[in-house]
Amino acid sequence: MPTRRLLTRVLTALIVVSALACGSSSKAKEGSSNNTGSVMTDEALTTTKGNAASTTTGPRGVPAGKVTYGWHLTIPPVWLDPQEAQNVITPYAIIYALHDSMIKHFPGQQLQPSLAESYKLADDYKSATFTIRAAAKFQNGDPVTSEDVKFTYENYRGTQAKLFKDRTERIETPDARTITFYFKEPFLDFLLMYGTPATGIGWIVPKKYYQQVGPDGYKQKPIGAGPYKLVRNTSFTELEFEAMPDYWRKSPHVKTVVFKVMTDDATRFAALQTGEVDFINVIPGALLDAAKKNSQITLAQVSTAPWWLELVGWDKPNSPFHDVRVRQAVSLALNRKEINDAETGGFSRIDEGNWIPQNLDGALQKQDINPDWYAFDLPRAKKLMAEAGYPNGFEVQQLTPLAPYWPLAERVITQLAEIGIKTKLNKMERATMVDLMTKGVDALPGLTLYASGLNGDAAARIRAFGICGGASSRTCVPEADAKFAQYEKSTDPAERTRLIKEVQKIYSDLYAFPYVYSIGLTMAQGPRIANDWHEIWFAVPQYPYIYPWEDVRLKG
Repeated sequence: MPTRRLLTRVLTALIVVSALACGSSSKAKEGSSNNTGSVMTDEALTTTKGNAASTTTGPRGVPAGKVTYGWHLTIPPVWLDPQEAQNVITPYAIIYALHDSMIKHFPGQQLQPSLAESYKLADDYKSATFTIRAAAKFQNGDPVTSEDVKFTYENYRGTQAKLFKDRTERIETPDARTITFYFKEPFLDFLLMYGTPATGIGWIVPKKYYQQVGPDGYKQKPIGAGPYKLVRNTSFTELEFEAMPDYWRKSPHVKTVVFKVMTDDATRFAALQTGEVDFINVIPGALLDAAKKNSQITLAQVSTAPWWLELVGWDKPNSPFHDVRVRQAVSLALNRKEINDAETGGFSRIDEGNWIPQNLDGALQKQDINPDWYAFDLPRAKKLMAEAGYPNGFEVQQLTPLAPYWPLAERVITQLAEIGIKTKLNKMERATMVDLMTKGVDALPGLTLYASGLNGDAAARIRAFGICGGASSRTCVPEADAKFAQYEKSTDPAERTRLIKEVQKIYSDLYAFPYVYSIGLTMAQGPRIANDWHEIWFAVPQYPYIYPWEDVRLKG
Protein backbone atom coordinates (compact mmCIF):
# COMPACT_ATOMS: atom_id res chain seq x y z
CA MET A 1 0.00 0.00 0.00
CA PRO A 2 1.62 3.30 -0.96
CA THR A 3 2.44 5.94 1.63
CA ARG A 4 -0.09 8.32 0.10
CA ARG A 5 -3.02 5.99 0.80
CA LEU A 6 -1.79 5.21 4.29
CA LEU A 7 -1.46 8.82 5.33
CA THR A 8 -4.82 9.65 3.83
CA ARG A 9 -6.33 7.04 6.10
CA VAL A 10 -4.57 8.61 9.05
CA LEU A 11 -6.53 11.75 8.30
CA THR A 12 -9.86 9.99 8.13
CA ALA A 13 -12.00 8.43 10.80
CA LEU A 14 -9.76 5.42 11.50
CA ILE A 15 -6.03 4.88 11.68
CA VAL A 16 -5.31 1.81 9.60
CA VAL A 17 -2.25 -0.13 10.52
CA SER A 18 -0.54 -1.17 7.34
CA ALA A 19 2.57 -2.99 6.35
CA LEU A 20 3.34 -0.82 3.37
CA ALA A 21 5.58 -3.23 1.59
CA CYS A 22 3.03 -6.04 1.37
CA GLY A 23 -0.29 -4.23 1.63
CA SER A 24 -1.58 -6.08 4.72
CA SER A 25 -3.36 -4.25 7.52
CA SER A 26 -4.77 -4.81 10.97
CA LYS A 27 -6.48 -2.63 13.52
CA ALA A 28 -7.78 -2.64 17.06
CA LYS A 29 -10.55 -0.54 18.55
CA GLU A 30 -10.82 1.08 21.93
CA GLY A 31 -13.42 3.59 22.96
CA SER A 32 -14.85 5.69 25.75
CA SER A 33 -17.72 8.11 26.03
CA ASN A 34 -15.68 11.17 25.15
CA ASN A 35 -12.48 9.93 23.54
CA THR A 36 -13.27 7.23 21.01
CA GLY A 37 -10.92 6.33 18.23
CA SER A 38 -8.48 3.75 16.91
CA VAL A 39 -5.61 2.41 18.92
CA MET A 40 -2.29 1.33 17.42
CA THR A 41 -0.40 -1.29 19.40
CA ASP A 42 2.83 -3.26 19.18
CA GLU A 43 1.01 -6.50 18.42
CA ALA A 44 -1.06 -4.95 15.65
CA LEU A 45 1.92 -3.23 14.07
CA THR A 46 4.42 -6.04 13.78
CA THR A 47 5.52 -6.82 10.23
CA THR A 48 8.05 -9.50 9.36
CA LYS A 49 7.87 -9.68 5.57
CA GLY A 50 10.95 -8.58 3.65
CA ASN A 51 13.18 -6.06 5.41
CA ALA A 52 10.41 -4.29 7.30
CA ALA A 53 11.48 -3.44 10.82
CA SER A 54 9.55 -4.90 13.70
CA THR A 55 8.37 -2.53 16.40
CA THR A 56 8.26 -5.32 18.97
CA THR A 57 11.27 -6.20 21.08
CA GLY A 58 13.89 -8.26 19.32
CA PRO A 59 16.87 -10.43 20.24
CA ARG A 60 19.29 -9.62 23.03
CA GLY A 61 22.99 -9.98 22.51
CA VAL A 62 26.36 -8.44 23.23
CA PRO A 63 27.23 -5.61 20.81
CA ALA A 64 30.69 -5.95 19.29
CA GLY A 65 32.96 -4.15 16.85
CA LYS A 66 33.22 -0.61 15.60
CA VAL A 67 32.12 1.30 12.52
CA THR A 68 33.23 4.77 11.44
CA TYR A 69 31.07 7.14 9.43
CA GLY A 70 32.81 9.71 7.22
CA TRP A 71 30.49 12.66 7.72
CA HIS A 72 30.38 15.34 5.03
CA LEU A 73 29.49 18.39 7.16
CA THR A 74 30.61 20.16 10.28
CA ILE A 75 28.46 19.17 13.27
CA PRO A 76 27.05 22.06 15.32
CA PRO A 77 26.02 21.48 18.97
CA VAL A 78 22.36 22.21 18.19
CA TRP A 79 22.10 18.95 16.24
CA LEU A 80 22.36 16.97 19.48
CA ASP A 81 19.25 18.56 20.99
CA PRO A 82 15.87 17.77 19.37
CA GLN A 83 14.32 20.53 21.50
CA GLU A 84 15.81 22.99 19.02
CA ALA A 85 15.14 21.04 15.81
CA GLN A 86 15.54 23.05 12.62
CA ASN A 87 13.86 22.82 9.22
CA VAL A 88 16.43 20.37 7.91
CA ILE A 89 16.71 16.57 7.92
CA THR A 90 20.49 16.40 8.45
CA PRO A 91 20.58 16.40 12.29
CA TYR A 92 18.40 13.30 12.37
CA ALA A 93 21.41 11.23 11.32
CA ILE A 94 22.58 11.80 14.89
CA ILE A 95 19.15 12.06 16.50
CA TYR A 96 18.11 8.61 15.24
CA ALA A 97 21.13 7.09 17.01
CA LEU A 98 21.11 9.13 20.22
CA HIS A 99 17.41 9.77 20.80
CA ASP A 100 14.05 8.11 20.38
CA SER A 101 10.55 9.36 19.74
CA MET A 102 7.08 8.39 20.84
CA ILE A 103 6.17 7.28 17.31
CA LYS A 104 8.23 7.26 14.14
CA HIS A 105 8.70 5.71 10.73
CA PHE A 106 10.35 2.31 10.45
CA PRO A 107 11.43 0.69 7.18
CA GLY A 108 8.25 -0.40 5.45
CA GLN A 109 6.05 1.01 8.21
CA GLN A 110 4.81 4.50 8.90
CA LEU A 111 3.91 6.24 12.19
CA GLN A 112 4.66 3.25 14.38
CA PRO A 113 4.89 3.12 18.19
CA SER A 114 8.45 3.49 19.44
CA LEU A 115 8.83 4.82 23.00
CA ALA A 116 5.06 4.49 23.05
CA GLU A 117 3.73 0.95 22.98
CA SER A 118 0.40 2.22 21.64
CA TYR A 119 -1.44 5.41 20.80
CA LYS A 120 -5.00 6.44 20.10
CA LEU A 121 -6.33 9.36 18.09
CA ALA A 122 -9.88 10.47 18.85
CA ASP A 123 -12.41 10.25 16.04
CA ASP A 124 -12.94 14.01 16.26
CA TYR A 125 -9.16 14.62 16.06
CA LYS A 126 -9.33 16.70 19.24
CA SER A 127 -7.20 14.45 21.44
CA ALA A 128 -4.42 11.90 21.23
CA THR A 129 -3.47 9.44 23.97
CA PHE A 130 -0.16 7.58 24.25
CA THR A 131 0.86 4.70 26.48
CA ILE A 132 4.61 4.58 27.11
CA ARG A 133 6.20 1.14 26.95
CA ALA A 134 7.47 -0.22 30.26
CA ALA A 135 10.91 -0.96 28.79
CA ALA A 136 11.51 2.60 27.58
CA LYS A 137 14.31 4.29 29.45
CA PHE A 138 16.96 6.93 29.08
CA GLN A 139 20.66 6.20 28.82
CA ASN A 140 21.21 7.07 32.50
CA GLY A 141 18.81 4.29 33.50
CA ASP A 142 15.83 6.50 34.31
CA PRO A 143 12.48 5.36 32.89
CA VAL A 144 10.78 7.46 30.23
CA THR A 145 7.67 8.84 31.93
CA SER A 146 4.67 10.91 30.97
CA GLU A 147 6.26 13.87 32.77
CA ASP A 148 9.26 13.67 30.41
CA VAL A 149 6.92 13.60 27.43
CA LYS A 150 4.96 16.56 28.77
CA PHE A 151 8.14 18.53 29.54
CA THR A 152 9.48 17.86 26.03
CA TYR A 153 6.24 19.07 24.46
CA GLU A 154 5.80 22.19 26.58
CA ASN A 155 9.44 23.31 26.39
CA TYR A 156 10.02 22.53 22.72
CA ARG A 157 11.29 25.59 20.86
CA GLY A 158 12.29 24.14 17.52
CA THR A 159 10.56 24.35 14.15
CA GLN A 160 6.75 24.54 14.27
CA ALA A 161 6.74 25.05 18.06
CA LYS A 162 4.14 27.79 17.72
CA LEU A 163 1.84 25.51 15.77
CA PHE A 164 1.66 23.00 18.63
CA LYS A 165 1.35 25.64 21.34
CA ASP A 166 -1.44 27.46 19.50
CA ARG A 167 -3.46 24.28 18.99
CA THR A 168 -3.02 22.58 22.35
CA GLU A 169 -5.65 23.18 25.02
CA ARG A 170 -4.17 21.07 27.81
CA ILE A 171 -2.11 17.99 28.60
CA GLU A 172 -3.08 15.34 31.12
CA THR A 173 -0.77 12.73 32.69
CA PRO A 174 -2.98 10.46 34.85
CA ASP A 175 -0.07 8.13 35.55
CA ALA A 176 3.60 7.67 34.72
CA ARG A 177 2.93 5.82 31.49
CA THR A 178 -0.10 7.64 30.07
CA ILE A 179 -0.35 11.06 28.46
CA THR A 180 -3.20 12.72 26.57
CA PHE A 181 -2.95 15.84 24.45
CA TYR A 182 -6.18 17.82 24.07
CA PHE A 183 -6.52 20.24 21.17
CA LYS A 184 -8.60 23.40 20.82
CA GLU A 185 -9.90 22.25 17.45
CA PRO A 186 -9.53 19.18 15.23
CA PHE A 187 -5.82 18.68 14.59
CA LEU A 188 -5.79 16.31 11.63
CA ASP A 189 -2.09 16.72 10.95
CA PHE A 190 -0.98 16.07 14.54
CA LEU A 191 0.39 12.57 13.94
CA LEU A 192 2.37 13.62 10.88
CA MET A 193 3.85 16.62 12.68
CA TYR A 194 4.50 14.72 15.92
CA GLY A 195 5.67 11.40 14.52
CA THR A 196 8.01 12.43 11.69
CA PRO A 197 11.09 14.67 11.44
CA ALA A 198 8.81 17.45 10.21
CA THR A 199 9.42 18.59 13.81
CA GLY A 200 11.49 17.43 16.77
CA ILE A 201 8.75 17.68 19.38
CA GLY A 202 8.13 13.93 19.60
CA TRP A 203 11.78 13.11 20.41
CA ILE A 204 11.80 12.83 24.19
CA VAL A 205 14.40 14.36 26.50
CA PRO A 206 14.74 13.60 30.25
CA LYS A 207 13.08 16.36 32.25
CA LYS A 208 15.19 16.08 35.41
CA TYR A 209 18.54 15.95 33.62
CA TYR A 210 17.64 18.64 31.09
CA GLN A 211 16.61 21.04 33.83
CA GLN A 212 19.76 20.19 35.79
CA VAL A 213 22.27 20.96 33.01
CA GLY A 214 20.28 23.49 30.93
CA PRO A 215 20.12 23.71 27.13
CA ASP A 216 23.81 24.57 26.69
CA GLY A 217 24.99 21.81 28.99
CA TYR A 218 22.65 19.35 27.32
CA LYS A 219 24.16 20.00 23.90
CA GLN A 220 27.59 19.13 25.30
CA LYS A 221 26.55 15.99 27.18
CA PRO A 222 23.16 14.86 25.94
CA ILE A 223 21.27 11.90 27.37
CA GLY A 224 18.70 10.36 25.07
CA ALA A 225 16.55 7.25 24.90
CA GLY A 226 17.98 5.89 21.66
CA PRO A 227 20.06 2.81 20.84
CA TYR A 228 23.43 4.63 21.23
CA LYS A 229 24.74 6.94 23.94
CA LEU A 230 27.40 9.60 23.37
CA VAL A 231 30.62 8.68 25.19
CA ARG A 232 33.17 10.98 23.51
CA ASN A 233 32.93 14.36 21.84
CA THR A 234 36.16 15.67 20.33
CA SER A 235 35.21 19.30 19.73
CA PHE A 236 32.40 18.11 17.45
CA THR A 237 34.94 16.81 14.91
CA GLU A 238 34.44 13.25 16.16
CA LEU A 239 31.49 11.88 18.06
CA GLU A 240 31.79 8.41 19.54
CA PHE A 241 28.66 6.47 20.48
CA GLU A 242 28.35 3.25 22.47
CA ALA A 243 25.52 0.76 22.09
CA MET A 244 22.77 0.36 24.68
CA PRO A 245 22.33 -3.44 24.92
CA ASP A 246 18.97 -3.01 26.66
CA TYR A 247 17.49 -0.64 24.08
CA TRP A 248 13.79 -1.52 24.01
CA ARG A 249 13.61 -2.71 20.40
CA LYS A 250 16.70 -4.93 20.29
CA SER A 251 20.36 -4.97 21.22
CA PRO A 252 22.39 -3.12 18.57
CA HIS A 253 24.77 -5.41 16.70
CA VAL A 254 27.70 -2.97 16.67
CA LYS A 255 29.17 -1.71 19.94
CA THR A 256 30.82 1.52 18.79
CA VAL A 257 29.80 4.06 16.14
CA VAL A 258 32.02 7.04 15.33
CA PHE A 259 30.94 10.06 13.32
CA LYS A 260 34.11 11.58 11.83
CA VAL A 261 33.82 14.97 10.15
CA MET A 262 35.45 14.87 6.68
CA THR A 263 34.20 17.78 4.61
CA ASP A 264 36.54 17.31 1.63
CA ASP A 265 34.98 14.98 -0.94
CA ALA A 266 38.24 13.44 -2.15
CA THR A 267 39.56 12.88 1.38
CA ARG A 268 36.33 11.23 2.46
CA PHE A 269 36.30 8.95 -0.58
CA ALA A 270 39.95 7.99 -0.09
CA ALA A 271 39.23 7.09 3.55
CA LEU A 272 36.52 4.70 2.40
CA GLN A 273 38.87 3.09 -0.12
CA THR A 274 41.56 2.50 2.50
CA GLY A 275 39.15 1.19 5.11
CA GLU A 276 39.64 4.12 7.50
CA VAL A 277 35.86 4.63 7.44
CA ASP A 278 33.00 2.24 6.71
CA PHE A 279 30.34 4.68 5.49
CA ILE A 280 30.46 7.97 3.64
CA ASN A 281 27.91 10.48 2.44
CA VAL A 282 27.71 12.20 -0.95
CA ILE A 283 30.02 10.92 -3.66
CA PRO A 284 29.95 13.77 -6.22
CA GLY A 285 29.83 13.30 -9.98
CA ALA A 286 33.57 13.80 -10.39
CA LEU A 287 34.31 10.72 -8.23
CA LEU A 288 31.50 8.46 -9.39
CA ASP A 289 33.44 6.61 -12.09
CA ALA A 290 36.20 5.70 -9.64
CA ALA A 291 33.63 4.58 -7.08
CA LYS A 292 31.84 2.36 -9.58
CA LYS A 293 35.11 0.67 -10.56
CA ASN A 294 35.97 -0.28 -6.97
CA SER A 295 34.45 -3.71 -6.36
CA GLN A 296 35.00 -3.38 -2.60
CA ILE A 297 32.60 -0.46 -2.34
CA THR A 298 28.82 -0.74 -2.30
CA LEU A 299 27.00 2.30 -3.65
CA ALA A 300 23.63 3.34 -2.27
CA GLN A 301 21.82 5.52 -4.80
CA VAL A 302 18.40 7.10 -4.54
CA SER A 303 16.90 10.17 -6.16
CA THR A 304 15.56 12.26 -3.31
CA ALA A 305 14.51 15.82 -2.53
CA PRO A 306 14.05 18.61 -5.08
CA TRP A 307 16.36 21.59 -5.06
CA TRP A 308 14.78 24.98 -5.54
CA LEU A 309 15.82 28.59 -5.85
CA GLU A 310 14.34 31.22 -3.61
CA LEU A 311 14.35 34.71 -5.09
CA VAL A 312 14.34 36.47 -1.75
CA GLY A 313 11.92 39.39 -1.60
CA TRP A 314 10.35 38.67 -5.01
CA ASP A 315 6.92 39.62 -3.69
CA LYS A 316 8.09 43.18 -2.94
CA PRO A 317 7.31 45.74 -5.72
CA ASN A 318 10.88 47.12 -5.71
CA SER A 319 12.45 43.74 -6.46
CA PRO A 320 13.52 42.98 -10.05
CA PHE A 321 12.08 39.50 -9.43
CA HIS A 322 8.64 40.97 -8.76
CA ASP A 323 7.77 40.57 -12.44
CA VAL A 324 6.70 36.97 -13.03
CA ARG A 325 8.42 37.06 -16.43
CA VAL A 326 11.78 37.45 -14.67
CA ARG A 327 11.06 34.53 -12.35
CA GLN A 328 10.02 32.39 -15.30
CA ALA A 329 13.15 33.44 -17.15
CA VAL A 330 15.22 32.20 -14.21
CA SER A 331 13.57 28.80 -14.49
CA LEU A 332 13.96 28.65 -18.27
CA ALA A 333 17.66 29.52 -17.98
CA LEU A 334 18.43 26.42 -15.90
CA ASN A 335 19.94 23.66 -18.02
CA ARG A 336 18.94 20.85 -15.68
CA LYS A 337 20.41 18.09 -17.85
CA GLU A 338 23.81 19.75 -17.84
CA ILE A 339 23.64 20.16 -14.05
CA ASN A 340 22.51 16.58 -13.58
CA ASP A 341 25.22 15.09 -15.78
CA ALA A 342 27.98 17.04 -14.06
CA GLU A 343 26.83 16.81 -10.45
CA THR A 344 25.38 13.30 -10.18
CA GLY A 345 26.44 11.46 -13.31
CA GLY A 346 22.94 11.80 -14.76
CA PHE A 347 21.38 9.98 -11.82
CA SER A 348 19.05 12.78 -10.68
CA ARG A 349 15.50 13.43 -11.88
CA ILE A 350 15.01 16.67 -13.77
CA ASP A 351 11.32 16.56 -14.72
CA GLU A 352 9.36 16.67 -11.45
CA GLY A 353 8.93 20.42 -11.72
CA ASN A 354 7.67 20.96 -8.18
CA TRP A 355 9.67 22.06 -5.14
CA ILE A 356 7.80 19.52 -2.98
CA PRO A 357 8.81 15.85 -3.42
CA GLN A 358 6.28 13.62 -5.16
CA ASN A 359 6.53 10.93 -2.47
CA LEU A 360 5.05 13.19 0.20
CA ASP A 361 1.34 12.84 0.83
CA GLY A 362 -0.58 15.60 -0.95
CA ALA A 363 2.24 16.48 -3.34
CA LEU A 364 1.58 17.14 -7.00
CA GLN A 365 2.08 14.06 -9.14
CA LYS A 366 3.35 13.73 -12.70
CA GLN A 367 -0.10 14.30 -14.19
CA ASP A 368 -0.36 17.57 -12.24
CA ILE A 369 2.94 18.99 -13.46
CA ASN A 370 3.18 21.70 -16.09
CA PRO A 371 6.21 20.91 -18.30
CA ASP A 372 6.93 24.64 -18.42
CA TRP A 373 7.96 24.47 -14.76
CA TYR A 374 11.12 22.53 -15.69
CA ALA A 375 11.66 23.52 -19.35
CA PHE A 376 15.04 24.78 -20.56
CA ASP A 377 14.73 27.48 -23.22
CA LEU A 378 17.47 30.09 -23.16
CA PRO A 379 16.20 32.22 -26.11
CA ARG A 380 12.76 32.42 -24.52
CA ALA A 381 14.32 33.32 -21.16
CA LYS A 382 16.24 36.20 -22.74
CA LYS A 383 13.10 37.38 -24.50
CA LEU A 384 11.15 37.43 -21.22
CA MET A 385 13.94 39.40 -19.52
CA ALA A 386 13.79 42.01 -22.28
CA GLU A 387 9.99 42.20 -22.10
CA ALA A 388 10.22 42.76 -18.35
CA GLY A 389 12.58 45.68 -18.90
CA TYR A 390 15.87 43.95 -18.15
CA PRO A 391 17.48 43.23 -21.55
CA ASN A 392 20.94 43.50 -19.98
CA GLY A 393 20.00 41.79 -16.74
CA PHE A 394 20.84 43.05 -13.25
CA GLU A 395 23.03 42.24 -10.27
CA VAL A 396 22.04 40.28 -7.18
CA GLN A 397 24.00 40.55 -3.97
CA GLN A 398 24.72 36.83 -3.48
CA LEU A 399 23.57 33.26 -3.92
CA THR A 400 23.73 31.15 -0.76
CA PRO A 401 23.48 27.37 -1.27
CA LEU A 402 22.89 24.67 1.31
CA ALA A 403 26.35 23.44 2.29
CA PRO A 404 28.38 21.76 0.90
CA TYR A 405 26.89 21.99 -2.60
CA TRP A 406 29.20 24.75 -3.82
CA PRO A 407 29.81 23.24 -7.31
CA LEU A 408 26.05 22.99 -7.90
CA ALA A 409 25.66 26.64 -6.91
CA GLU A 410 28.49 27.69 -9.22
CA ARG A 411 26.73 26.01 -12.15
CA VAL A 412 23.49 27.80 -11.34
CA ILE A 413 25.35 31.12 -11.11
CA THR A 414 26.97 30.51 -14.50
CA GLN A 415 23.64 29.67 -16.11
CA LEU A 416 21.88 32.72 -14.65
CA ALA A 417 24.65 34.89 -16.06
CA GLU A 418 23.52 33.77 -19.54
CA ILE A 419 20.39 35.93 -19.08
CA GLY A 420 22.29 38.77 -17.45
CA ILE A 421 21.59 37.97 -13.79
CA LYS A 422 24.97 38.37 -12.13
CA THR A 423 25.68 37.22 -8.60
CA LYS A 424 28.42 35.61 -6.49
CA LEU A 425 28.69 32.53 -4.33
CA ASN A 426 28.20 32.99 -0.60
CA LYS A 427 29.53 29.98 1.33
CA MET A 428 27.95 29.38 4.70
CA GLU A 429 27.78 26.51 7.18
CA ARG A 430 24.54 24.55 6.88
CA ALA A 431 23.31 25.15 10.42
CA THR A 432 23.97 28.89 10.13
CA MET A 433 22.05 29.14 6.87
CA VAL A 434 19.11 27.16 8.23
CA ASP A 435 18.99 29.42 11.29
CA LEU A 436 19.14 32.63 9.22
CA MET A 437 16.25 31.43 7.06
CA THR A 438 14.03 31.63 10.14
CA LYS A 439 14.85 35.29 10.73
CA GLY A 440 13.24 36.97 7.74
CA VAL A 441 14.21 38.42 4.38
CA ASP A 442 16.88 40.81 5.62
CA ALA A 443 18.85 38.11 7.46
CA LEU A 444 19.78 36.26 4.26
CA PRO A 445 19.19 38.42 1.17
CA GLY A 446 19.80 37.65 -2.48
CA LEU A 447 19.17 34.13 -3.76
CA THR A 448 19.17 30.86 -1.87
CA LEU A 449 19.62 27.37 -3.30
CA TYR A 450 17.90 24.93 -0.99
CA ALA A 451 16.69 21.38 -0.60
CA SER A 452 14.82 19.81 2.27
CA GLY A 453 14.47 16.16 3.13
CA LEU A 454 12.07 16.74 6.00
CA ASN A 455 9.42 14.06 6.42
CA GLY A 456 5.74 14.78 6.91
CA ASP A 457 3.57 15.74 3.96
CA ALA A 458 3.13 18.54 1.44
CA ALA A 459 1.32 20.64 4.02
CA ALA A 460 4.22 20.34 6.46
CA ARG A 461 6.59 21.61 3.77
CA ILE A 462 4.30 24.54 3.00
CA ARG A 463 3.93 25.43 6.68
CA ALA A 464 7.70 25.60 6.95
CA PHE A 465 8.66 27.40 3.74
CA GLY A 466 5.56 28.72 1.99
CA ILE A 467 2.92 30.47 4.02
CA CYS A 468 3.39 33.99 5.31
CA GLY A 469 4.90 33.72 8.77
CA GLY A 470 5.98 30.09 8.34
CA ALA A 471 8.95 28.87 10.37
CA SER A 472 11.41 29.38 7.48
CA SER A 473 9.16 31.24 5.08
CA ARG A 474 10.31 34.53 3.58
CA THR A 475 7.52 35.08 1.10
CA CYS A 476 3.82 35.88 1.19
CA VAL A 477 1.27 34.86 -1.43
CA PRO A 478 -2.18 35.92 -0.14
CA GLU A 479 -4.04 33.62 -2.52
CA ALA A 480 -2.01 30.61 -1.40
CA ASP A 481 -2.37 31.58 2.27
CA ALA A 482 -6.14 31.80 1.91
CA LYS A 483 -6.43 28.35 0.36
CA PHE A 484 -4.06 26.89 2.93
CA ALA A 485 -6.20 28.34 5.72
CA GLN A 486 -9.18 26.51 4.19
CA TYR A 487 -7.09 23.33 4.13
CA GLU A 488 -6.25 23.69 7.82
CA LYS A 489 -9.91 24.05 8.79
CA SER A 490 -11.26 21.27 6.58
CA THR A 491 -11.90 17.77 7.91
CA ASP A 492 -12.91 16.37 4.51
CA PRO A 493 -10.04 14.31 2.99
CA ALA A 494 -11.09 14.95 -0.62
CA GLU A 495 -11.36 18.68 -0.05
CA ARG A 496 -8.00 18.77 1.71
CA THR A 497 -6.32 16.94 -1.17
CA ARG A 498 -7.82 19.35 -3.69
CA LEU A 499 -6.84 22.44 -1.67
CA ILE A 500 -3.25 21.37 -0.97
CA LYS A 501 -2.69 20.71 -4.68
CA GLU A 502 -4.20 24.08 -5.59
CA VAL A 503 -1.82 25.79 -3.16
CA GLN A 504 1.18 24.12 -4.82
CA LYS A 505 -0.03 25.10 -8.29
CA ILE A 506 -0.31 28.72 -7.21
CA TYR A 507 3.33 28.73 -6.08
CA SER A 508 4.52 26.92 -9.20
CA ASP A 509 2.57 29.04 -11.68
CA LEU A 510 4.08 32.11 -10.02
CA TYR A 511 7.57 30.55 -10.13
CA ALA A 512 7.83 31.47 -6.46
CA PHE A 513 10.27 28.59 -5.87
CA PRO A 514 11.87 27.78 -9.27
CA TYR A 515 12.59 24.06 -9.45
CA VAL A 516 16.19 23.06 -10.13
CA TYR A 517 16.20 19.25 -10.03
CA SER A 518 15.53 16.31 -7.71
CA ILE A 519 18.98 15.32 -6.64
CA GLY A 520 20.21 11.76 -6.94
CA LEU A 521 22.35 11.06 -3.90
CA THR A 522 25.15 8.51 -3.95
CA MET A 523 26.26 7.23 -0.56
CA ALA A 524 28.60 4.28 0.00
CA GLN A 525 29.61 1.57 2.43
CA GLY A 526 32.80 -0.48 2.68
CA PRO A 527 33.45 -4.21 2.60
CA ARG A 528 33.17 -4.82 6.36
CA ILE A 529 29.44 -4.03 6.39
CA ALA A 530 27.18 -7.08 6.22
CA ASN A 531 23.92 -5.31 5.42
CA ASP A 532 22.44 -5.04 1.97
CA TRP A 533 22.41 -1.29 1.51
CA HIS A 534 18.62 -1.16 1.16
CA GLU A 535 18.29 -2.30 4.78
CA ILE A 536 19.98 0.75 6.26
CA TRP A 537 20.18 3.53 3.62
CA PHE A 538 17.10 5.51 2.50
CA ALA A 539 15.02 3.12 4.59
CA VAL A 540 12.18 5.60 5.19
CA PRO A 541 10.75 8.26 2.84
CA GLN A 542 12.84 11.39 2.39
CA TYR A 543 15.49 10.26 4.87
CA PRO A 544 18.89 9.96 3.16
CA TYR A 545 21.12 8.65 5.95
CA ILE A 546 21.63 5.40 7.88
CA TYR A 547 18.72 4.05 9.91
CA PRO A 548 17.93 2.02 11.98
CA TRP A 549 21.34 2.12 13.63
CA GLU A 550 20.60 -0.91 15.77
CA ASP A 551 20.25 -2.97 12.56
CA VAL A 552 23.77 -2.22 11.24
CA ARG A 553 25.86 -5.40 11.15
CA LEU A 554 29.52 -6.25 10.57
CA LYS A 555 30.67 -9.30 8.64
CA GLY A 556 32.13 -12.19 10.54
